[in-house]
Amino acid sequence: MAKVIKKDNKGMKIINRILLLLVLIVTFQQSVHAREVFKKAPETPVKLIFIHHSCGENWLSDGDGGLGRALGKNNYFVSDTNYGWGPSNIGDRTDIVNWTEWFAGSKTTKYMKALLRENNRHSSYKRNISNPGGNNRIIMFKSCYPNSEIEGRPGDLPRSGGGLTVANAKATYNKILSYFAKHPETLFIAITAPPVQDRSLSKNARAFNNWLIYDWLKNYKGYNVGVYDFYNTLTGPDNHHRIHNNRVEHVYQKGKNTLFYAPKGDDHPLPAGNKKAVREFVPLLNLFYNKFKQKVSYTAPQKKVLSKSSKSNHKGKQNQKNKSVEQAGKETKACAPQKSVSNIADFVDGCSKWAVFSDANKDTKIEFKCELKKQAHALKVEYQVSNDGWGTCSLVYPTPLSFKGTKGISFNILAKEVNKNFHFIVYQGKASDDLHHFEMAINTNKKMVKDWQQIKIPWSELKRPSWEGSSNDRIDLTFIQGVALGFDSENNNKKSIIWIDEIKLY
Repeated sequence: MAKVIKKDNKGMKIINRILLLLVLIVTFQQSVHAREVFKKAPETPVKLIFIHHSCGENWLSDGDGGLGRALGKNNYFVSDTNYGWGPSNIGDRTDIVNWTEWFAGSKTTKYMKALLRENNRHSSYKRNISNPGGNNRIIMFKSCYPNSEIEGRPGDLPRSGGGLTVANAKATYNKILSYFAKHPETLFIAITAPPVQDRSLSKNARAFNNWLIYDWLKNYKGYNVGVYDFYNTLTGPDNHHRIHNNRVEHVYQKGKNTLFYAPKGDDHPLPAGNKKAVREFVPLLNLFYNKFKQKVSYTAPQKKVLSKSSKSNHKGKQNQKNKSVEQAGKETKACAPQKSVSNIADFVDGCSKWAVFSDANKDTKIEFKCELKKQAHALKVEYQVSNDGWGTCSLVYPTPLSFKGTKGISFNILAKEVNKNFHFIVYQGKASDDLHHFEMAINTNKKMVKDWQQIKIPWSELKRPSWEGSSNDRIDLTFIQGVALGFDSENNNKKSIIWIDEIKLY
């Protein structure tokens, strides 16, 4: 009898092993299936809104990063905000310290109502799917690159107050989680601020963004928050936040904490960096959205830190680019005013540093070029503005200049027609994505049509427009970010041509 029992026990062990193997096979298949499901784009259109400024605008734009179009191909109906958007112009304020105003302030209900209903574009991207109706289901929000110049120490604990510091930034993100927890019907995606070339505070930026990725959501019990490390993606070709081999990985190289994809003297990422971020972010967004739908909490990615001596996989040209950008970081400090210059633009060497900014209406067209006009090298601006539209032809400095010690600004003008209005604008600000307008309206006359005329504008006559602030505000000549010619459709001003030359300080 004992022998029979022994044989039965042996048989049961074999059966249990077979059952365990079957369970492991089924579990593995389910795990693979789950990962594949999480990577899929939504089957029906999902409405998404992106809060951003200039770097986000470039990332979205068809002619730069192409994020807007890529999201559309993945069935996201994309809208966005920018400067001037929303109640109380809340769109102007997207620094880290401003997120409590958006998500944890006295006007949060008002702001969120407008944000959830927003359907418009404020950047240059095409939408290839129709509006499915209803509220925006996903809210993405991002601060711009000056927020990577964060004071304090890398290991500082969350503590409110003190402006842009590691401690206050952590406290700010902790505070807005309470709003997210109360709105499980909406998916919130925090996008880290892009890096700068200056390395003096880069360790703080790295530490804070790592905290967002690995620690911020550790104790969050909801399913509706995700984080994408835009910062890390832009710090080098071997630095990633992506899905790789069916796993979310976060890879960065020690000491690579500054902007890699940037021209010298400018901290706006180049298209190459923005496109890399599109390739890595869109699959992650699909994962975040599918986890949100299936009520699966955020989990920190697999961490991989490369040593400084790790060899890069990018080509030699990119290696050289990295060196030149690092050198630029040594030479240029963002937001620090340089010495003033008397000659702003004489157009003898062309106008390649100028750019057009306008509303998204297809009927608004602003074109410029440099040409010889009546024996003068001049900037020719031909404009056509839609009803209630606007546009500018702008020169924006990579870092601010000081105009202190001068009385005003002057320029020469030649016009095609009389009684055409435009605004001469001087930008004030500590960064190129934080521009404040001070302007004066110019009305063309017969003298300007006949020959060149000089216009002199004392600083006291430049006024802040009502849509941005108080006309009593005075321009701060310590931080000047550039100049512009502004056009709108008021006063029969839809279409004309002007020439500008010899923009100088006096």
